[in-house]
Amino acid sequence: MVLQRYDQLYRKSSKTLNGIPPWKLFTFTFWGSPIGWQKFMAPQEPWSYNPLGGEWNLVPYQMPDNQFYLGYHLSECQNISYIAPSERKDQVLILANRSASFHRPYNMLDISRWPSIVKGIAGELINLSENEDGYPIPKGLVGLGPQDREAYSLLLRDSKASLGIGHPQLSTGPYASLCHGVPVILPFKSRRCPAHPPSTDWCGFTGNLNLHQHGAIASTLSEPFVYMVDVEERKDDLVATIWRAMKTPIEPIVFPEMTVEALTRRVEDYFHIDWKELAARRMLDRGWNEVVTQEFMYAWLEKHPVTPQIP
Repeated sequence: MVLQRYDQLYRKSSKTLNGIPPWKLFTFTFWGSPIGWQKFMAPQEPWSYNPLGGEWNLVPYQMPDNQFYLGYHLSECQNISYIAPSERKDQVLILANRSASFHRPYNMLDISRWPSIVKGIAGELINLSENEDGYPIPKGLVGLGPQDREAYSLLLRDSKASLGIGHPQLSTGPYASLCHGVPVILPFKSRRCPAHPPSTDWCGFTGNLNLHQHGAIASTLSEPFVYMVDVEERKDDLVATIWRAMKTPIEPIVFPEMTVEALTRRVEDYFHIDWKELAARRMLDRGWNEVVTQEFMYAWLEKHPVTPQIP
């Protein structure tokens, strides 16, 4: 397959006057563009989908390298009644939607640890993941399979804690948990990432490096809302941490940055920015005459050709 390059066909230039100006190219990405994320053969240095900079990445959380924080509106708790912690079931909801999440290379909790976790918790560990071929679900978990949104919210509301196991690295799950007043337990690897990394550190958004899970929420909250478990140095702490979270009631959290009003303000900010002027200043600072797409993106596309979408 001959790869038709954006630079040659679509980017506005002296040869393609009807092309798309680079400053108009934005990427909606849930993951941002983490350093060390090799999905697109990216270099071990700051990068973005648009060479002009991270500002052209529209992301769901506050991330490093000036990625544009657009975010989203969290509405998980609006139509679900609150249940006091004392009335909840002795259950922990596992934050995983795929059985592959329990296995390498995705997991941060080794599969061999589950028997001791199941034995150490005097309650049920609820698993809602899809059972995938070749990725068996650990024994002892209560498997209910994938749920629709309302059923999931009810299960979460009725739980005393939720538990992350390393994958996915980012999701809405911890925020939904806390808005129901359910504490969250998350894994991290202390040798390369702190328990509560700042939003300016990519180690909390580690892509496929499995250093931390849900660094966005861990950067702003600690116990009794968010409990961190070091899966490298203090492996015996997990069961005790789960118990502590289950026995420590919290009030539901309303995230001000996830209200409709806050999201609307950020969308308005996005449309009020003079992106053309910002791109011109960026090119001047870098001494560029034109914007050229990074070679590593083309190298990736040559190995993973994209099939055109026919409307």
